[in-house]
Amino acid sequence: MTNLIGQSLGRYHILEQLGEGGMAIVYKAYDTRLERDVAVKVIRTEKLTIETMGKTLKRFEREAKALAKLTHPNIVPITDYGEHDEKPYLVMPYLPGGTLKQKLGKPIPWEESVRLLIPIARALHYAHQQGIIHRDVKPSNILITQSGEPMLTDFGIAKILLDTEETADLTGTGMGVGTPEYMSPEQFQGKGVDARTDVYSLGVVLYEMVTGRKPYQADTPAAVLIKQVTEALPRPKSLVPELPDALEKALLKALAKNKEDRYHNLAEMAIALERLAGSTQQQESPLPKTQALPVPQKQQDDTFATIMQKEARTTQQYVAHEKPVEESSKTPWGWILIGITALVIGISIGISSFVQTQNMQAAATAQAYQAQATATEQARQLQAAATAQARMALINSWNLVLSDQFVGDTNGWTIGDIDDDLYKGSKSITDGKLIWKVEQSKGFVHWDWPTGFEHPTDFYVSVEIHRISGSTSSACYGLWFRGDGSDYYFYEACDDQTYRVSLHSEQDGWEILLGFETSSAIKPDQTNKLAVLAEGSHFEFYINDQLVNTLDNNRWSSGRVGIMIEMTEGDTATFEFDNFVLRNP
Repeated sequence: MTNLIGQSLGRYHILEQLGEGGMAIVYKAYDTRLERDVAVKVIRTEKLTIETMGKTLKRFEREAKALAKLTHPNIVPITDYGEHDEKPYLVMPYLPGGTLKQKLGKPIPWEESVRLLIPIARALHYAHQQGIIHRDVKPSNILITQSGEPMLTDFGIAKILLDTEETADLTGTGMGVGTPEYMSPEQFQGKGVDARTDVYSLGVVLYEMVTGRKPYQADTPAAVLIKQVTEALPRPKSLVPELPDALEKALLKALAKNKEDRYHNLAEMAIALERLAGSTQQQESPLPKTQALPVPQKQQDDTFATIMQKEARTTQQYVAHEKPVEESSKTPWGWILIGITALVIGISIGISSFVQTQNMQAAATAQAYQAQATATEQARQLQAAATAQARMALINSWNLVLSDQFVGDTNGWTIGDIDDDLYKGSKSITDGKLIWKVEQSKGFVHWDWPTGFEHPTDFYVSVEIHRISGSTSSACYGLWFRGDGSDYYFYEACDDQTYRVSLHSEQDGWEILLGFETSSAIKPDQTNKLAVLAEGSHFEFYINDQLVNTLDNNRWSSGRVGIMIEMTEGDTATFEFDNFVLRNP
């Protein structure tokens, strides 16, 4: 790429180069309009063909708009984007503190490592909720501000180039977009990515921070990638024996070869790290006021002296009742032995008393913290329940547009046998249920909606669903809404206690908005009530009347509302739907 120092990209005058990678070059620039320093990331396109260039630039504009909507305190924001001589660029605040990569080379204390990565895990989870997977989490993409706060950058860069045939050359690996030492096995194998891909990469970063080395090392990038897939993870405690067991277990889970065995999302990983950080804080925090305090050293000494005096008096009383001995037979050794015996007895009793006091203190500390944690969780649950009850009371006051208990086919659902290019099956209404059977699926989302009435823009829709048969993890069910042809949202749950929200566009394809989150509100192998509240661009998602998540998205503003199922290719399943309810304000 041509050196841009001294040139201007629109209103941004390039001052110096800050860094260079396989996919982009970062420059420090001066914003002549706002009169401030900024960072300009110029995407590398010199190896793209003319045919590919147009597609890449269109994808860049789409991704830049999505990235500009990410607003999180630990994500470097995109403030502007543009194109100069077919060189797309992103503009961000200039943060002079450096990167996490500059801190590596030797083990970082695990407490500091955990503290730095908790905000990054939370930032990644937030981005995943917006449907954005990072794909290239690594130390050089984690900036450290001058105040010591971690900031994540380079979102979306990999996706901008992901579908381009020439991207293998951009990384220098021949293995596609990404950094080999931090790539998950599924990235290398081309099996598709989701939130758990970023879990793996962040796990590699944490491993490198606490051990001082990357888990897999080799002479070539390709060899590193093969190790990621085939070799067992070197045990962290073999490198740093003093690491806590809980931290080692967190690393083993985050770096599992099979993504099904990892944390389901970055929120789970953040919670695990927060527990580690919390345990350290508890050890360093003062004791609760209600707890017995350690005996001061002077008081301990007084206690030992008092015990010795008592033992000495007892000994004297015992000797006074003995038969007197002749003066010539008296010797100081007897009194010395008596004194030593008294001293030993006193010290033993004192130590026993001290140990007992310490045990009582430890028990009191544990009880105090447990009581505090229990009270906090109970307060949170009560507040959440009260909020949900108030919200549901408001929703129940809205206009009832449709309430279908499936006592007959009066609302225009598609009933009968279905045999087309996507799946083979049937839908019927039996015993007050809509029964949806899938005998053969080619792996697709299938939906249906009632007809004959207006579908409001703002609405609350709910339905009760029971998966009678089929895989707990791939036979999923839920609600389809704001649908118009191939443009729609859907909200689905699976009986492995995961759920997700996605949108589909005829033009752009799939976009995951909330991607396989976990919730104990889902009752496996039982009837589950799913609900969506839509008010403008704001959505709330409920499972069994419990609010599990929210998001804001303005891609589709109106459309039909209905039910949906999703099947893995080749699977069979049967679902029961009941009590389809639609309300509007």
